[in-house]
Amino acid sequence: MGNILRVSHLCLKVSDINKAKAFYTGILGMTVASEGTLNGQPLVVLSGGLGLNECKRLPEPCSFDHIGLRVENMQSLISLLADHHIPIVRGPQVSPYGTSIYFQDPDGYLLECHDADRT
Repeated sequence: MGNILRVSHLCLKVSDINKAKAFYTGILGMTVASEGTLNGQPLVVLSGGLGLNECKRLPEPCSFDHIGLRVENMQSLISLLADHHIPIVRGPQVSPYGTSIYFQDPDGYLLECHDADRT
């Protein structure tokens, strides 16, 4: 029996690969590790274990609650979200992961950004 060490990556189905790539790289500061295809559709693999796979018809309903991302500077992120008119739907608030804020990506996925590494 094998032992799971950690989650390796998460691949999100997105409606527009270019819009999603611009959001995660341009706003959240992730970098592109590679690009290709998955199941015949465009795939962008980002730093930190997040993949984006284009799917013109997104499945409903979403099968998870949110994606948690650790950030280096919470105040800078809050300012950047405001500059891009991306509303914070919850927070800042104390969470088990430090101070957390919640907001949505272009496809409506709920993202939690937190400032401590307690996992």
